[in-house]
Amino acid sequence: MSEPIQDGEYRSSRTLSRKQRRVAATATLGACLAMLGLWACSGQPAASSNPAASGTAAAVSAVASAPTTPNFSAEHWAWWRGPQRNGEASSDQSPPLAWIDSENIAWKTPVPGRGHGSPIVVGERVYLTTADELEQVQSVHCFERGTGKPLWATPVHVGNFVTGGNQKSTHAASTPACDGERIYVTFLNDDAISCSALSLDGTLLWQQQINDYVVHQGYGASPTIYGPLVLVSAHHKGGGATAGLDRATE
Repeated sequence: MSEPIQDGEYRSSRTLSRKQRRVAATATLGACLAMLGLWACSGQPAASSNPAASGTAAAVSAVASAPTTPNFSAEHWAWWRGPQRNGEASSDQSPPLAWIDSENIAWKTPVPGRGHGSPIVVGERVYLTTADELEQVQSVHCFERGTGKPLWATPVHVGNFVTGGNQKSTHAASTPACDGERIYVTFLNDDAISCSALSLDGTLLWQQQINDYVVHQGYGASPTIYGPLVLVSAHHKGGGATAGLDRATE
């Protein structure tokens, strides 16, 4: 793990512009997305003649290798609150308005532990964070979009769960973000906030501690993507930081 970022420090491969700092300063995100929003964005992606294009990497038109914010089409939900970050899905869809066990349920699959983060949908995959409090494991899970089949699960932190806070909170309250090449997640663990990047096959690529964190209710700020950066908010009653990390290298 890299050295923690000091309070007030922005970490990036380049000096941030004033515009990027203004965006970074507003990067405090919650982690609750309505199930209706997920359904509304879950239409089938456009077909491709390339078999590999059915995966996540083919869903994005401007991938992370370019210094731009990824531009996903409307049927994908790649980060908290969706494509426009406003909780609105495309209006040309007709989602169901009710769900019961025998109606409007495409599939179900068990997920270990608890979490208040939202699933994201990119390409033919669904990504979700969860925390098993009994085993003290915070992890990322990947499922097949059409069937719910589990594809992989990667532990991000093992042990060092923080005690205290609201008992209704969880240790996985943040929503992942995906740029088409990597998945970014944030967790509170070992009294600090860390951001981690995983490959699309679940390999942990890098992990950066942002700063120490004094828990009050819990932690639920989700990472967001802007240009070449992943932005992370780690503010708490004792201070904190908003950090911009290079998506490819931390």
